[in-house]
Amino acid sequence: MTEEAIDNLLEFYKKEQKKFIKSITDIMWHMRSLGREEAWSLSPDERTAIEKLIDEHIKLVEKTKLPLL
Repeated sequence: MTEEAIDNLLEFYKKEQKKFIKSITDIMWHMRSLGREEAWSLSPDERTAIEKLIDEHIKLVEKTKLPLL
């Protein structure tokens, strides 16, 4: 593997890490009863399902103009 390929891979991993941290942080904000350790131990399928639920709630709030609690 060339040095350039390694640099590109490293950059890709850094971007993925930032997305992952944002995802966990968003989940913890929306699910305030979920602890930090619990949030970090979610499986990818669980994170995807929770993110989908959060997106649905946000769309519903925007549509109904009710507060997001």
